[in-house]
Amino acid sequence: MKWSILTVLGLGLSLVIALFAIYNDQPVIVSYFFGKARVSAVILILGSALAGALAMALLGIVRHIKVSFQIKDLNRQNREQAEELERLKEENEGLKVMLSRVESKEQEEQEADWAAESETEVDSNANNNHQV
Repeated sequence: MKWSILTVLGLGLSLVIALFAIYNDQPVIVSYFFGKARVSAVILILGSALAGALAMALLGIVRHIKVSFQIKDLNRQNREQAEELERLKEENEGLKVMLSRVESKEQEEQEADWAAESETEVDSNANNNHQV
């Protein structure tokens, strides 16, 4: 949509410039740094418009190239970050496995300690009952 509007505006501006140039067809004297020249106003107006259009096109191309390099760099950064994310996910999974092993080992040790405490209590109760 944006390009359509810009195209229509560009064509309209070109038509206005062409009509302006046609209505101003008398010759004019143009002074340069190195001399003077007698040129038709049509040629001067259309030449100036063409030079402006070429300058804008050149600036647009430079901007396009710059943006292309930025996109390429951002895609590279995105790819590197995606790889880093995958590496961190794998590392996270490995750490979760290690944590579950440590927790199960701690739980086994705690259960063993409880069992040992229970045996000690049973033995001491049995000794107390036996002494009475």
